[in-house]
Amino acid sequence: MSCEYEARRYARFFETLTPQTTKEAYASVFEPDIYFEDPFHQCKGLDETVAVFTRMFETLSTPAFCVDEIICRGAVAYIRWEFSYRDRPEGTAQFIEGVSRVQFTDTGRASSHIDYWDAAHNIYERLPVLGWVLGGLRRRIGAV
Repeated sequence: MSCEYEARRYARFFETLTPQTTKEAYASVFEPDIYFEDPFHQCKGLDETVAVFTRMFETLSTPAFCVDEIICRGAVAYIRWEFSYRDRPEGTAQFIEGVSRVQFTDTGRASSHIDYWDAAHNIYERLPVLGWVLGGLRRRIGAV
């Protein structure tokens, strides 16, 4: 199968992810020894990776992914996405834009998934004291 086909299937998996998604469903897109990394996690294996997403649904309200671009080169896909969530049910919607680099095996499943997004801007700068400090640093070292 082609990278484009696998990447579209993979993107659809994330766009339809729910708290009820079974481990078997995760196993249909991840290799058993999947390597997963984002700004907060580095893990190896299906169980640890499923735990990351289980915790996401436990701690955030209405988390959702929307994929808007996929670029493939060989067996690697770069998937651009927007993640939306609320930190509590009545909270304001928050958005994070990022890109995932996904390496597919000849089985069509991902062996590596690495997320790239700006945690400082999207998370830390929203915290009261830390946000003020980071905003000041950003202004100080910025060219404009």
